[in-house]
Parts: sequence; structure tokens; C-alpha cells
Amino acid sequence: MPLRPFLAGSSARLARIAIALIGIAVLGFAAYESARRGLEDWGSTRWRNDLRMLLQGRAQPSEEQWRRTVDELREALRLAPRDPNLWEDLGLAYEAGARKFVRAGGWNVYTEFALIHYRQAALLRPTWPYTWIRVALMKYQLNQLDDEFGRALASAMRLGPWEPGVQLIASQIGLALWDRFDPPFQEQIRENWRRTAVRQADQLARLAVTHGRVGVLCEVSLDALRNRLKCP
Repeated sequence: MPLRPFLAGSSARLARIAIALIGIAVLGFAAYESARRGLEDWGSTRWRNDLRMLLQGRAQPSEEQWRRTVDELREALRLAPRDPNLWEDLGLAYEAGARKFVRAGGWNVYTEFALIHYRQAALLRPTWPYTWIRVALMKYQLNQLDDEFGRALASAMRLGPWEPGVQLIASQIGLALWDRFDPPFQEQIRENWRRTAVRQADQLARLAVTHGRVGVLCEVSLDALRNRLKCP
């Protein structure tokens, strides 16, 4: 076989093989992207409401169903590791598991897992107040009252001053740990109480009674709370 025709034929075959490989790669990437987006959408829509309902005590899945949810969310996260929604959803899943499937008083690894996932979600989306308040709440539940806890709580109140969920959780933590905060941070807590009392005075009053802090809230002189708490 003459050398040149052989090389020409070989080059043509190599070109066809290269084109085929590129096509396979493109199809593979397209399939990957389709799966990734599908799982992202699934993780963001199918389970978020269910997880919130579980956290609120309005859903009662079995532990097997909960574990299946966690596994599927982890697979979604494997395909989309930079998606803060999926990190937060897994945090919600572990927080829900901590509330439902761990005995009171036991070491709660699920709360630790929830904190890890909320922390990563906050790093990927640092302007979202609801993630920061979940970081603060998990740190509070784990009794990790360190600088990270303080930064997370302050970030949540700064980024979501009028977010109802942020207001209530920050109010609860502020009432529970009032004596642990220094005066400048106590003033941030007072400002959060003032905002909370605008639309959620009843809930704030109940929290004050639960934590035995009626006197502290009465000192803030909030008209919306004075009658509810029977302040002098």
C-alpha cells in the first residue's frame, strides 16, 4: 500500500473517530446537565415544602422515607455542588431528622450535619439571612456560643431585618441568652424586638413568657407589648 494514501485514509479515520468522540462527549455532558438540572429542580421544589412541614410538625414521614429523601438530596448535591439551595435543603433535612428521630438528651449528630450544610450554604450565598439564622440556631442548640455564632446571628438580623422568620428566631435566641450578650449586642437584640413587635407582637410576648424575660421586654417600652405582658 502506498504510504500517502494510507496516511490520508488513516487521517480520515482519525477525524471520524475524533468527531464521534466529541459527539459522545457533548451528549454525555448534555445528559449530565439534564440530570443535574432535573435533580436541582427536584431538590428545590419537591422536598422543600415537605421538609418545612416536617420542621413545623405538620408532616410525619417514617425514618426510612426520611433517609431516602436525604440520599436523593445528597445525589442532587453531588451533581450540583455549588448550589446553595441544595446545601440548605440538606441542612433542613438533617434538622428535621434531629427533631424527629433523635431521642431527647442524646448526642445529636444530625444537628451537627445540619450546621455543616447551613454553613456551606451561607458561604455560597452570603447575603441570604435565612441561612445565617439557621447557622445561629444550630450553634445555639449545640451550645456552641462562640464568635461564629455571634457573627451568624448579627448577619441574619442585618440582612433580614424585616423577615418574619428571622425576627422570631433571633428574638427567641436573644431572650434565651440575654444575660450572655454584651451591651452593644444587646442593643442589636432590642432593635430586633422593636421590629418584631410591629407585626408579630403576640408571638414575641409568648416567647418572653416562655423564657421568663417579661421584665426585659417591658424595659424596652414597646406599646404593642405593654398590655399583652401587663407591664407596669
